[in-house]
Amino acid sequence: MAEVLKHELKTVVPAIDIIERDDHYEMLADIPGAKEDTIDVTVNRDLLTITAEANIASPEGMTVHYNEYGPCRYQRTFRILDDIDRENIKAHYKNGVLSLNIPKAEQMKTKKIAIEAK
Repeated sequence: MAEVLKHELKTVVPAIDIIERDDHYEMLADIPGAKEDTIDVTVNRDLLTITAEANIASPEGMTVHYNEYGPCRYQRTFRILDDIDRENIKAHYKNGVLSLNIPKAEQMKTKKIAIEAK
């Protein structure tokens, strides 16, 4: 049975949330099991790509016949608009969630207009 169900490295599309704030976008990507040194976030022209690899080990001394949390490669690409400050994107990884802070370009930020009393 193990030979029949032997799995191969598969590509998984991570679940993503994108939240807009006044001065930035926040992107949260679920990439459970990924090691920090396998995570790449790249920006190439108007594409932002997230890739990572996970290799969740089977419990020692057990034979796993089917495992959906096995080795995988995460990959997701987004088209980004001109309103992004590509040079200042920040990334943080904790508890299987990759967080990206994607600043808006200066001309796109919400600005408060002062009102003059006359």
